[in-house]
Amino acid sequence: MKEFLLKSFLFLAVSCLLIVSATVFRSLTVRKFHYPLNPEIETLFVGDSRFETGVNDAMLPQTLNVSDSADSYMTAYLRIKFLLKEKNSLKNIFIVFSPDIMGENADYRLFAPYLMAGKIPKYFPLYSKEEWKCYFSYNLSQTLRNVCGRPFRLFRGLSEKQFAGELGRYRVKTEKNLNASLRKKAPANKPKEKFYGNEWSMIYLKKIRELCASKNIRLIGIAMPYYNARIFLDLPTYEKELKNNFSDFEVWNYLEMNFDDDCWQDRNHLNKWGAEIFSKELAERMKREGIISE
Repeated sequence: MKEFLLKSFLFLAVSCLLIVSATVFRSLTVRKFHYPLNPEIETLFVGDSRFETGVNDAMLPQTLNVSDSADSYMTAYLRIKFLLKEKNSLKNIFIVFSPDIMGENADYRLFAPYLMAGKIPKYFPLYSKEEWKCYFSYNLSQTLRNVCGRPFRLFRGLSEKQFAGELGRYRVKTEKNLNASLRKKAPANKPKEKFYGNEWSMIYLKKIRELCASKNIRLIGIAMPYYNARIFLDLPTYEKELKNNFSDFEVWNYLEMNFDDDCWQDRNHLNKWGAEIFSKELAERMKREGIISE
């Protein structure tokens, strides 16, 4: 029995040591990575799946889309900070500014368990004390499980090319799933989403704004198109929030931009054809604003 317990202890000790070593190795490796931007790139799109599937940067000269599904303002801030450490020609950054990502429950993007499981293993090498404080204050054990409890995930993206690929990009989506059920409001008995608040999201939105201001970069929020937004979203509350708390922030509001049903993946995401239409519209405005050349 003693021999069994000793072997079990040694096995656990060695396993823990290997996981901790791999965690430290990943962190130190990623922090040394470089992502030099093409000198022609003057504008970044840094957002969530709505940018990821709705903004085709191939149609927008001098731009780069580095958007990542289920993005929060924390992960957007980390990507922007990582990219800005290199020499660059950036003049403009667009971020998603739709009702949910800056709403009263925006912190679900940080603390919802499935999002913690996806984002923490990927981004923790870029964390400073502030990010660790955010997660440790919310749930220490769950944070540690997401860092160390997925040992094989620690070895993904351990080359500059692989890690760059994980930072985000435009992804072509051809699905047309806007069926009859998606045209209806959610049923009244739908389970209520857990409330997480928005304290940390607002902290990181402020950090993004301060970082861009310090680099003389124009920061613009985009409210991406939403299917029948006036029906499915609480637009009066969103518009009131913009007026009362973000009057000094530039926002391009496309929530009510009209598209045929074939242009949607679902109520919240454009597909390939919708992305082409939206990107053309965006290009015209960016030309008028002097952001991209004719």
